[in-house]
Amino acid sequence: MKKSIGLMALSVAAFVVLGMPKSAFGIAWPSVAVDFGRPVADLGLVITVYVAGYFLASAATGSLTRRFEMGSLLMLASGLATVSLVGYAAAPEWTLLLTSAGGLGLAGGVIDAGVNAVVAVRHGARAMGMLHAGFGIGATLGPLMMTTLIDTDVSWRIGFMMLAVGQGVLALLYLRTRAEWKVAPDSVGISPDDRPDRRGVLWGALTMFALYSGVEVGTGQWAYTLLTEGRGVSIATAGGAVAAFWAALTLSRLGLGIIGHRVSIYRLLSGSSVLVLAGAVALWLDPVAWAGPAALVVMGFALGPIFPLQTTLTPSRVGVAYTPTAVGYQLAAATVGAAVIPGGLGLLVSRLGLEVVGLVLAVAAALLAISVEFLRRSSTGSRATA
Repeated sequence: MKKSIGLMALSVAAFVVLGMPKSAFGIAWPSVAVDFGRPVADLGLVITVYVAGYFLASAATGSLTRRFEMGSLLMLASGLATVSLVGYAAAPEWTLLLTSAGGLGLAGGVIDAGVNAVVAVRHGARAMGMLHAGFGIGATLGPLMMTTLIDTDVSWRIGFMMLAVGQGVLALLYLRTRAEWKVAPDSVGISPDDRPDRRGVLWGALTMFALYSGVEVGTGQWAYTLLTEGRGVSIATAGGAVAAFWAALTLSRLGLGIIGHRVSIYRLLSGSSVLVLAGAVALWLDPVAWAGPAALVVMGFALGPIFPLQTTLTPSRVGVAYTPTAVGYQLAAATVGAAVIPGGLGLLVSRLGLEVVGLVLAVAAALLAISVEFLRRSSTGSRATA
């Protein structure tokens, strides 16, 4: 029992540290651009390199776990993340910074997929909620840390060195616990006769994860611009609404970690997806002045449980032995959705104006609700909580 609690605490800590550099870099970027003499637009290049590494590693996690023990794989990935963060902090030239971004993406993809797979197989919805709440906490702490350093005239490089130290500690902890990170085929799962068609369910899950990430990231990236430049909402109100969106998402995952064992997973998923759609429609139609900011809070709170709960259901859908592979593919699909929908919105906004943001998010939310229902129907033969 103590080992299980310790491993879960380490998993949450890993996700806190995983979330910090992703959000901190956006705060550090203006200073980074000045130090390297790069145009502000080059942030897109750094993000592209990072996302490419994340995608490749996520998709390859299943193959890697068939060659390496999960604990050893997590230890190596954490070591790569440590080296990459040191590269961020010490990079003397632009090429090394880009290389470090790719390395951090590769490491992050393996850690994300690997830890998700272990928690999905060995723990329940509560643990998965806490895991993803940890990521939200890290994504909140990263900008706060980097802003504090820059505001006190401390170099952004110190911030990444601090993150490297944290990641290095995690690598040592993975080394110490590497024998405990097992996805045992005989511990959880369903018989082949009870399992739905794996290929059909997996494709449905990939679609769902892509749509989910597209709605989450698209809302987080475009809502502020829509409210301020498109609808004349004050900077303070719009900024507070976007912050509330992320806070609500994190709080709902914390709530899942507390009461997740008392609720029906499929009912919670259905209710959440419908609430996301209602919020997206309210953001699009904007019937009253406060509708947009309020809709963001509703969407954040409703989006929170979807990703961790769908990941929790993976073993019952595809079998325990295939879970690391499936989780890796799901995270790769999420990466694609997080790039395609927000990026596509940029093209549409340039042609049709900012109000298209609400429409696209509403359509994507509707498709998300449909995909959630498809997965529920496809999984009726499993032993997942219904």
